[in-house]
Amino acid sequence: MHDYLLTVKNLKVAFLNEETQHYHDVIHHFNLTVKKGEVVALVGESGSGKSVSAMALIQLLPAGKARIRADAINYYADNEVIDLRTQTARQLQRIRGKEIAVIFQDPLSALNPVQRIGKQIEEVFALHRADLKKSAYHSEAVDLLYKVGIKQAQEKVRSYPHQLSGGMRQRVMIAIALAGRPKLLIADEPTTSLDVTIQAQILSLLQDLQEEYRMGILFISHDLAVVRALSDQVAVMYQGKVIETNATETLIKHPQHSYTKRLLSASRLCKI
Repeated sequence: MHDYLLTVKNLKVAFLNEETQHYHDVIHHFNLTVKKGEVVALVGESGSGKSVSAMALIQLLPAGKARIRADAINYYADNEVIDLRTQTARQLQRIRGKEIAVIFQDPLSALNPVQRIGKQIEEVFALHRADLKKSAYHSEAVDLLYKVGIKQAQEKVRSYPHQLSGGMRQRVMIAIALAGRPKLLIADEPTTSLDVTIQAQILSLLQDLQEEYRMGILFISHDLAVVRALSDQVAVMYQGKVIETNATETLIKHPQHSYTKRLLSASRLCKI
């Protein structure tokens, strides 16, 4: 029995230049594997193509402006291999949230500003949790908020996003991502806008939840120090390409590519 969760082979992404009407390549020959229960960090500086690659995998790039090509983008569900390249919009909607969930970098823009956070969690239940009765949605939402570290969950479940702190909003985003019980979590720079103390708390929370749910995680970051404690494998991106992949500690102690060495020297690891 295979232990793969996601395999990506030779992914290429191009964006349309509206002036010239030509496509400009931004991602080249991207290869990646995530196994069940494994945390893979995708690391690189801003503009290296990390987020574009991740959004391309689940077809979240703007239609008509992005061209996505690949030899394979396969997600391994319980009883089948799903080719994410060929799914319809309706099929992708079912996959996102239930099989694959995303935590975005800026929760304030990702959350609905005019809807209470409890209702936003309940929407995921309605779409992806056929095992739950509607009467149980509220209590389940409160339980999820407790699970992600929001102590006054019974009160906060009725809050709007702007009424919460940045760290609390990110915890809400994690709760929404977990609501469908996904097997793969894509975390796109989820701690970048937070101070160091809150950042450490969120990373510790993700680590605990990953162990509890046995999820695979694709964790996107620009800082190797951030991902060291969380990830099993690291893939380093530079100018739209994965230029080095290895076990986390091996890559940190024995980097091969000059760009990886520069990333290490720029991170807090050089002071550890």
